[in-house]
Amino acid sequence: MIKQPKKSSLTSQSGIAMIEVLVTVVVMAIGLLGMAALQVKSVQATNDASQHSQAIWVLEDLAGKIRANPEGAKLKQYEFSDSTALCANPPAVACGSDLISDRAQSSTTIASFCNATQLSAYDTWTTACSPTKPTNSEGFSRTSPIDYLASPTMNVACITNNGTTNYCERYSLSVTWLAHNQARQSASNKREYSLSMEVEVQ
Repeated sequence: MIKQPKKSSLTSQSGIAMIEVLVTVVVMAIGLLGMAALQVKSVQATNDASQHSQAIWVLEDLAGKIRANPEGAKLKQYEFSDSTALCANPPAVACGSDLISDRAQSSTTIASFCNATQLSAYDTWTTACSPTKPTNSEGFSRTSPIDYLASPTMNVACITNNGTTNYCERYSLSVTWLAHNQARQSASNKREYSLSMEVEVQ
């Protein structure tokens, strides 16, 4: 009987070594993909937290202005339902130095003193409107807290009027914005955030 030659064990060992290398590569690839995804989520969370802080700043800013002008606030002068429409019409009178003549509409007058109604119109516009919103040919360089939010909209509603028309004792302030880099996403993929607070007129 003729004996068959035994197969070399080196061939088997090299095949096992190749499998081990492939398994190692796959495991490392999965780990790297997981780390990349975690990094993306971390950056996203940081951006979201930053915008949330800006939204708080926006609401606190307007709340402070309402408290500082109780006469205009009680006359319901701070209420508006659409910040987009508000921002298309800058105030007739600028009650401060941040909205200077080189950035204001031609109809805007710089005033050293404003009455309660003029001040409330100026307060709402400077808080709710970013430089890119007004559609005019002149350049805007003002930096407002709302400039740092993506596609922001604001709403201010009187929620307590003591049964009197054109009178307000308490306001509800809200701001809505899109998550960072979401403006160009489809409607179904957009992540929208909102924040609200109430302020009482003293």
